[in-house]
Amino acid sequence: MEFIPSNRVTSPTLDTLQQKGDIWWSNALGFLAAHLFVLLAWWYPPKSGWKTYTLLLLNWQAGMYWITIGYHRLWNHRSFTASMPLRIFLAGLARWDFRGASVRHRLHDRYTDTESDPYSAENGLFFSHVGWIFYKTKYPKLPLVQKEDLDSDPVVVLHHRYFLELAFLTCLVLPRAIGHVWLGGVWEGLLYGGIIPRVMIWHCAAIFLINSMAHHIGQEYTIEVTARENLLLTMLAQGEGNHNFHHAFPCDYRNGFKSTDWNPTKWIIAFLCKFTSLIPSVCTTLEREVEQ
Repeated sequence: MEFIPSNRVTSPTLDTLQQKGDIWWSNALGFLAAHLFVLLAWWYPPKSGWKTYTLLLLNWQAGMYWITIGYHRLWNHRSFTASMPLRIFLAGLARWDFRGASVRHRLHDRYTDTESDPYSAENGLFFSHVGWIFYKTKYPKLPLVQKEDLDSDPVVVLHHRYFLELAFLTCLVLPRAIGHVWLGGVWEGLLYGGIIPRVMIWHCAAIFLINSMAHHIGQEYTIEVTARENLLLTMLAQGEGNHNFHHAFPCDYRNGFKSTDWNPTKWIIAFLCKFTSLIPSVCTTLEREVEQ
């Protein structure tokens, strides 16, 4: 296992005010429609019992780990290197255009809590949780964000080109097919294998709750940003709740320094690095840097 030192994040600085655009109706209506479908589950209980809940659990966890391992720790922060087969596998689990989302996330990390932060905690809990997705916001500082590594990765480029087709396949077609074959009902497969897991991923993973609650409760490694350590989010998001450490040491694959932290994402990465060739190297922070 090869360890590469990680670099400490620089302090954020105030920048040009980003321009909040018109309401993004397709995003807003799609978001609301997905939640309305979730409410239908109260009136449409699963007929297949454990099979349905197994499908829901597998889809939820697959989406969670693609976010924590792939989208966040690999493509956003390059906290470890991954072989081509692993990158293809992770991209196959993706539910949206992670190339564009990664660039926007890097903008958040570079300008945390400033006016150039896409989901700044300074704009309130609701905005940092979901409000930001309802607008076609202009980001003047976006061209300054490094993205050459993303554009040089053929897996990222190919996924970016066909992400709509892939999202349609993984979120709608496959759940319906599984529902028809395994559960005996297309609607049950779509609802419990596609829509409900997607909404759970939105709110539990490193997306909405990490952008909002993880910037409001707790504190430990740095007081320069609003990022917090949050045990509940750590449990829900497979280790992503150690958010204050992450903002202090963004390139550290562990996303937390304590060996006692609940961090299955870290454990999976460490296992693959130590026992397989799928992850050749990982980035870590020296203990003396953390203690400073």
